[in-house]
Amino acid sequence: IFMNNQLIAEFYHKIPAGFVMALQYKGDITVTSVGQI
Repeated sequence: IFMNNQLIAEFYHKIPAGFVMALQYKGDITVTSVGQI
């Protein structure tokens, strides 16, 4: 089950840009982590 786009956007706005970039770099790991939140 994935969060809707609004919740995802709010989540990313609340964390440091560097951390977002790190998650994006992880790729598949990011998708898995987001799905588990």
